[in-house]
Amino acid sequence: IGEYKEGNIDGKGKEYDKNKNLVFDGEYIKGKHWKGKYKSFNDEGILLKEIDYLEGKIETMKQYDNDRKLIFEGENMILEKSGGKGREYDTKGNKIFEGEYFAGQRWNGEGEEYEQKGKLIFKGEYFEGKKWNGTFKTQWREWDKLIIFEGKYENGFCNGHEKIYNKNKLLNYKNDFKNGKLYGIEYNNI
Repeated sequence: IGEYKEGNIDGKGKEYDKNKNLVFDGEYIKGKHWKGKYKSFNDEGILLKEIDYLEGKIETMKQYDNDRKLIFEGENMILEKSGGKGREYDTKGNKIFEGEYFAGQRWNGEGEEYEQKGKLIFKGEYFEGKKWNGTFKTQWREWDKLIIFEGKYENGFCNGHEKIYNKNKLLNYKNDFKNGKLYGIEYNNI
């Protein structure tokens, strides 16, 4: 419902989905959302996305999962490229990434990646969605072993050390990585 000009939606208008949910209320220019609020819903009527448009650009955006939990928020995004700054969250509300986005994925620029409990594991530069230059530190468990990795990404390759501890917290062995490949293994007599 709204105004038209030269065969295009142009001016104030309202847009509805097939379930009669109001999905856009605002202004259009040449058929494109220009200023206003857009919402999208799943078939059950659960809100999945909210976008505030200003001068044809996405000023703010929020995405939710089917349980209505926030999984992404971003701002100052360029509509044609879907770029901008944003934050991703897991289903418990913990931040898992903050940085630059393009076409809906992590992209070129500075970013920070977090593991499940909000612990920073990578801080640095991303290039075409991949870790490129920066520091990296994480740990995880496999069976009864604790694995700790510390290193740096340099031009897309991981360089660093992986230490594997047994259930008694004693170092079993250490792996060295250069340019993303296993370089050497050092075993301890345990």
